[in-house]
Amino acid sequence: MSADSQIFYINSEHRTSGTSSNFTFELPIKDNVKYDRVSVLQLSVPLSFYLVRPPYDTFTLTEADQSISITIPPGNYNIRTFADQIVQLLNSKSPHGYIYKMTFDIVLAKFIYSVSGNSGVQPILGLNLHLSDQFGFDFKSQNQFVNDAITSTRVVNFVSGNNTVFLHSTLVDDQSMILQEVYSSNTVPFSFITWLNPNKEMYSKKLKSNSDTFFNFTITDDDNVEIDLNGQNVYITVLLWKQDDLSDLFRKYLKMQLMKIAEK
Repeated sequence: MSADSQIFYINSEHRTSGTSSNFTFELPIKDNVKYDRVSVLQLSVPLSFYLVRPPYDTFTLTEADQSISITIPPGNYNIRTFADQIVQLLNSKSPHGYIYKMTFDIVLAKFIYSVSGNSGVQPILGLNLHLSDQFGFDFKSQNQFVNDAITSTRVVNFVSGNNTVFLHSTLVDDQSMILQEVYSSNTVPFSFITWLNPNKEMYSKKLKSNSDTFFNFTITDDDNVEIDLNGQNVYITVLLWKQDDLSDLFRKYLKMQLMKIAEK
């Protein structure tokens, strides 16, 4: 490590306050160097957050003139367990005592919803944000039964409801405070979403302060909602460094040219 840089190894388990996904950590920055850039060298975020979780856990059921909001218990669901849970909720929460069923078309990868005991009334399922992926409907959509049935308009998705997680920090001199984003595609639940920096300059941010000692770190989803990691910890390797100014670059360039001349 050069004299104009400093590396910190951060484990949210050793936080001074907060939770594993929103915490304060002490960084004893040396006062003899005025760092101006910060980079994440490595980041590991546990994919321990649930597929269905607040605030992505509610939908609406409308029967004739009555509409109710239904909350799904948090957890990781597959096609079978999700269908079982939704049928149980629909039948227990139905304002008029309608009977609902769900089947899955394995060829089309879509749910087929049906209703009986409804006396011709066609219910409506209202979906919002990521929960639409599991039901198989468009985001923020109202989906009305036709002839006592309705089929998903989209292929269902039971992969994590967020393809990107963001690391925010008060280290960053930026209103968004985004220190690093990480894409979670193809990550197996209860493993780790990982990031390894290929270029410290390209993936760096302006450092906000050299004088502070305690900094906040927060993990959010792509809707800027804090993620509950259910007690699992985040691991971060942070590099603080001083970027060469133009005069330093010119001196280095001049030195290189003089060395080339001397070698001739």
